[in-house]
Amino acid sequence: MRPTAIVLATSTELDVDAARALNEYGDLDDQGVARGLEQVHMQRWGRADCPAHLIRLSRVAALVEQGTELRLRHWDLAGCGDEASLLQALFDAWPTQDGAVVDWHGDIVGLLMARACRHGLVIPAMLQQRQTHVGLGGCLAPAALDHPADPDEVESEYYRLSGHESAPRLLTERAVARYRLWLAWQASQGSLSAAEIDARQDALARELQAVEA
Repeated sequence: MRPTAIVLATSTELDVDAARALNEYGDLDDQGVARGLEQVHMQRWGRADCPAHLIRLSRVAALVEQGTELRLRHWDLAGCGDEASLLQALFDAWPTQDGAVVDWHGDIVGLLMARACRHGLVIPAMLQQRQTHVGLGGCLAPAALDHPADPDEVESEYYRLSGHESAPRLLTERAVARYRLWLAWQASQGSLSAAEIDARQDALARELQAVEA
């Protein structure tokens, strides 16, 4: 069976419109709203991160593997205009065959579904609970559920252990790095032969060369 996977790296920010709709912020600018909401959450819950109805996707990088094709894509709010358009562009590029959705934290599927519903979008058929969801952090660096380590810091440390001087900075670089870790994980599980890994690495090299050209 030919491989199918979509490996994601995302960046989020406060959904200022949602925050304003739920609270009275007067003439505060967007940064003021963000600080105000952070303070409220710290007072109420002892943490500043927000649930999905109060955040939005600002950037998405995806490495889409389907059959012999491997494509690196990137979208942001500046280019798409709004989050709904960003999500629709991602969904339009989604693989059409069963496969794996891969990120580091293991929570991207829930976020995508929540934000799609917020905007009245229909998620791709292959995202409707029929794909395997893989959080690389849980596979490669599992920890106790109550461990306080920041998952982003853990990911950065893992890259350093893998021979990188530092973690990838660009979102597209992070998606590529996660794809390589995904290949290594599959190899360790006996799902990929050395020849298959070489073929995918060659396809990745060609795609990166094409993107840079």
